Amino acid sequence: MATRISAEFTLTGTGFNPDEVTSFLGIHPAKTWRKGDLVDPRTLPRYKHDGWKLSAGYKELDEENAVNLSNLVLDIFHKLQPHTSRLKVVCEKYKLAAELTCVMYIEGNDRPEMHFDHDVVKWLAELNAETDLDLHVLPKQTRRKRRVKAGKRK
Repeated sequence: MATRISAEFTLTGTGFNPDEVTSFLGIHPAKTWRKGDLVDPRTLPRYKHDGWKLSAGYKELDEENAVNLSNLVLDIFHKLQPHTSRLKVVCEKYKLAAELTCVMYIEGNDRPEMHFDHDVVKWLAELNAETDLDLHVLPKQTRRKRRVKAGKRK
């Protein structure tokens, strides 16, 4: 596994319909769920809140091609920032918690940058949003090990 990074913006609360948030914002999320839905169909845990999520998805770290944490966060920011006033209304109306979550699976000595632009920080504060950074440091795998593991999955 190469170093992978992800950024997502979630709205969570109890007793709201995520489809109404989608309609109000005019933005289609990557995922929505209702309280009691399975977190993953292969496991038993269930969501404790209703939720709406916009995600940049997981990308492999690639500084040369501008795939880094800052750019993933900026992608989300540029999609949502024009709708800030509506986000504030929906958060207040349904008493939603807003959060920017960044996840990094770091392999070996890869050093992904962790930087938020001033405009992003200001916008998150305006939404009273929290930030969550999850770092998972993994041992470096050689190409041979990657191929062996991939072959075993077949």
